[in-house]
Amino acid sequence: MNGVQKAIKALATLLAAMIMIGMISAVVGVGVVLDRVFWHKEATSSRDDGWQESVISEKVENVRELKINLKSASLTIERGAEFEVRADAEVVEFRREGDTVQIEEKDLNFFWQWEQFGGEVKVILPEEMEFSKVAIEMGAGVMDVRDLEAEELKMDLGAGKTELTRIIATREAKIESGAGLLIVREAKLANLNFDMGVGKVELEAKLEGTNKINAGLGKLELMLVGEQDDYRVSFDAGLGAMNQQGISLENPNGRNRVEIDGGVGAIDLGLKN
Repeated sequence: MNGVQKAIKALATLLAAMIMIGMISAVVGVGVVLDRVFWHKEATSSRDDGWQESVISEKVENVRELKINLKSASLTIERGAEFEVRADAEVVEFRREGDTVQIEEKDLNFFWQWEQFGGEVKVILPEEMEFSKVAIEMGAGVMDVRDLEAEELKMDLGAGKTELTRIIATREAKIESGAGLLIVREAKLANLNFDMGVGKVELEAKLEGTNKINAGLGKLELMLVGEQDDYRVSFDAGLGAMNQQGISLENPNGRNRVEIDGGVGAIDLGLKN
């Protein structure tokens, strides 16, 4: 894409994000007002009052695929003694189909089930559990994922804050960020296809294979882990600028390719041993 096309794409992304946030804010505002008028709730009541957390999963083994689809709920994934999913059973559904586990937030009536919006889904993974494929789709909730390993990893992020720590994808990774803050630390990703939305991204990872980074609108901090000879970096400038520290773009013999497509905003590129 040329500079004009990138600018149009970035502005369109920003406009879409603003429209989405405006619509959500309007609906939330109306819901709060009606909730207070008709049900006489005190201003101090919160959505947690209606979120009844319990273990909604069954005991599972030999799981190869994990699929998670949430709309308003937040998500936490961490390691523990055994597989477990904690959430409100009236809001979140757990399904096991063969070697695939699916966790999905149900469609709720905003006006009648207001208090059940925005809870937390917590997924505990045994230390030895690895997946062939993980697919996570988020809406407006916060996400905190630690120590997740899969051959193929796909994440479609919405609006909010996302933290990914020590995630591993050995074959392929695809991450689409939405609007907000995305922080990735101590990651190891193969053949990453990263599409940045609107906001700020801090991406620290050891990248392998052919990797494509599409910058969006905002600030991108990309820290590559390894040596100079590990990477062959190319940069297609957009309307922003890229600052380099400790890494050169003039290395035709790098073992792994990193193609950066600039958007609108600043890009900081660095190398960490």
